[in-house]
Amino acid sequence: MTHHTTPPHRVQTRAAHLALTALLGLLPLAHAQQTQAAPGVQGTPGQRGPGGAHNPAFAATFDLIRTVNGLRDLDKDPKTAITRAEAKTLLPILKTLQSARTLPPATATSTLARIEDTLSDPQLTALDTIALKRQQAMRSGQGRQGYTGPRPGGSSQGQPGQAGTGPRPTRTPGMNPFLQGRVADGLGTLIRTLTARAK
Repeated sequence: MTHHTTPPHRVQTRAAHLALTALLGLLPLAHAQQTQAAPGVQGTPGQRGPGGAHNPAFAATFDLIRTVNGLRDLDKDPKTAITRAEAKTLLPILKTLQSARTLPPATATSTLARIEDTLSDPQLTALDTIALKRQQAMRSGQGRQGYTGPRPGGSSQGQPGQAGTGPRPTRTPGMNPFLQGRVADGLGTLIRTLTARAK
């Protein structure tokens, strides 16, 4: 394998992407802390408990879910659409993710890094924009509708007033959320799309 030096602009883009990813991971935790501090209001069991969705052990998993979900939206702009070469590189990574029975935090982190290394600077920037828009939409809809996104480590029961229709993976750290619910469906759709493109 050929080794090369990463260009400075690529390092800067990657650093900005990682910084935003970390910030997005902190937003739900900050919201949970505010909710818990309100008189008479408590966070969800997942927010409170040691195995909850806002436990740091799940941060890498949430980052990976956000990125995989965002990959499907890159095709909406021809400038950031996944190329044939990128599809060939991503497919083995995603298929392994689809079949793995467990997803430890270290594996989630390394998988995320491999995906990001495959993408271009404009694609990484687009993923950041997509993630921010989804985060804003989720926060603006808080309390009006149920959260239907992935909840690794989340509680099996929704909060009062929430639909609770989203996938509810086990609260056991290391379980693979890509094996069930909408997360699995989205990954399957992405793999089929990239398989056709890689031919």
